[in-house]
Amino acid sequence: MSYPQSTLEEIIDSERAMLLDASERYGQHYNHARNTAIYLTLCIKSIERDRVDMFGRLFSLMKKHHTLSFFSALRLHKVQAMMDLRQVLEAGAAAAFAITHPATHHFANVDAFGIMDPSQKLTSKRYKCSRKTIPIYLNGFQAPRAVSTTMPPMRISLVPTIPFA
Repeated sequence: MSYPQSTLEEIIDSERAMLLDASERYGQHYNHARNTAIYLTLCIKSIERDRVDMFGRLFSLMKKHHTLSFFSALRLHKVQAMMDLRQVLEAGAAAAFAITHPATHHFANVDAFGIMDPSQKLTSKRYKCSRKTIPIYLNGFQAPRAVSTTMPPMRISLVPTIPFA
């Protein structure tokens, strides 16, 4: 299937066609990814006040990047979709940690002016704690050294992906 994109009008029309053709192009993968995006929107009814600060932010970040990855995949932007999926995994792991460790100091150093500075040292501590607490789910997951354009080093898939045509 061809999607001409020579003019602005063609780009707009082809992007709409990509969205409308997605179910036919990707089948069950599209349906699963779309249903996951909807589920992430509806699955949280409320958040306890003491968990809003970190869990709420990180869950929102995870949801946003899942949606961006979904749209990028539909628009055939493979590298962008994979980078967004990496963010989904990072935010999801941090959100899971925030459920049991909601304090800000587990995620960022806060200076005298209230400015938050997330450090790699704190990220590494979170992953180390998570590996001890839930090793079956994080088996093989490593703290990132840099943003990667390939799939993250996971042995299990935590997020549905759409195969590219």
